Amino acid sequence: MANNENSKPMYTFAPHTITCNGQEFPAEYSINPTSGHVYAFLTIQERGKPVSVKLKVTQSEAEYAAILQAAQQEREERNAGKQAKEPAAEAVAAGQEPEAAQPEAVVPVTVLAKDPDTVAKKQPAALAAYWEKRRAQKAAQQAAQEPEAEPTAEPVAVQAQEPKPMPVQAKESKAVEPVTVEPVAVAQDERDPKQARGPVPDKNFVGKEIAGNGWKILFDAAQERTRVIFEGEPTKAALVTVEKAGFYWSTVMQSFNKKLTFKAYRAAQALALDLRAVCG
Repeated sequence: MANNENSKPMYTFAPHTITCNGQEFPAEYSINPTSGHVYAFLTIQERGKPVSVKLKVTQSEAEYAAILQAAQQEREERNAGKQAKEPAAEAVAAGQEPEAAQPEAVVPVTVLAKDPDTVAKKQPAALAAYWEKRRAQKAAQQAAQEPEAEPTAEPVAVQAQEPKPMPVQAKESKAVEPVTVEPVAVAQDERDPKQARGPVPDKNFVGKEIAGNGWKILFDAAQERTRVIFEGEPTKAALVTVEKAGFYWSTVMQSFNKKLTFKAYRAAQALALDLRAVCG
């Protein structure tokens, strides 16, 4: 607030408005519960544009009593509005109408007379008589529906005749001749599929090797492996060629290996051609 009394604006405080030098503006109030200061928030027009203004009035200023009263009235009105809205909100949340419920119209109820048989059936004292009456009615209905029985004819006596024995003809027995089963000769090739393919050729390549520029392929009988051995560190192209041929590295034997078979021997021959193209 300005200390100069001549230039100090004149304020009039109301619960929702502030009048400054004769011009009224909408305002809201806030009370600091610790210090007791009152803050007013209003928007004024300055050079045709809205400007937000915050006023702070302390207890030592002359306008404090008026602004405190306006702030308290505004707070009481706001609390009263909240209390009025709470019952309506609770009713809506519970699925009820906030308005007072209208008394329901009384609908007349017509009581139908009960069947005498049903009443008798539910009374223990007349239960036996009720079921006896029902059985008699059912028997009368069945008797009315059944046709009259025709007179039965007298039974006729029939003499039983003894069965005559049938003549039995003796069948001639035929002599059963013995059947001789001759042994069927089975070819040796049909019993053993390996022998049908013929004798297995010898691995005459065992112990031999195929050598090139810095590499060799050894058909090792002691290790029973087809081994690819490099004298130094192989190039990347050589490694790709060996792995593509299906040889795998063994840290124990320090070589790329396959089993010592005819299939590995054919793979080694093809690998030798590729290594000569890569390494020489």
